[in-house]
Amino acid sequence: MIQKSLHVLVHGSAEATEHLKQHCLKHVCPHVYAPHIEETIDVTSDLCAYKVQLTEKLMSNVIFKKLGDYEIAWVDAEVGKTESGMLSLLPCSNAVPLHKSVLVGDLKMADFKQFLASKGIQVEFAGGALRCGEYVTIRKIGDASQKGGGSGPQQILIEGPLCEDYYKIRDYLYSQFFLL
Repeated sequence: MIQKSLHVLVHGSAEATEHLKQHCLKHVCPHVYAPHIEETIDVTSDLCAYKVQLTEKLMSNVIFKKLGDYEIAWVDAEVGKTESGMLSLLPCSNAVPLHKSVLVGDLKMADFKQFLASKGIQVEFAGGALRCGEYVTIRKIGDASQKGGGSGPQQILIEGPLCEDYYKIRDYLYSQFFLL
């Protein structure tokens, strides 16, 4: 696995690219580049990076999913060399184990509270968590919920007995995210 240390954003409207850049800088990593059309950037100067080619064989099997103005995908690949000698990302030669599902999005608890209320669920804040109906509680934990903000992955916990309300609220919660 390659540890993500920088992001280069390409192929989007100026407004969408800038929005995604600001989001990535705030929540993902401090190294985000968004070059203009025909602009060349050197990302090798401050990071250990390699130029690689995305092979047609790899990209023909990638399934992009639309997320707002963006298209994102999960890519499993191996680094190899093409006939020309350039480093390339190639399809994995061995079976790739299934990756864990990744929910993409940023849950705003106040917005989700309003959403649940619009669906007829009694909901209130209690101790930094959302109390949904009689039995279900939702809370956010992780780096971004630390005092003063921060960046990194978050976890959303849904607690309560496995009942009709639990599953209904869980489905509403999942509807707020994009599954990758």
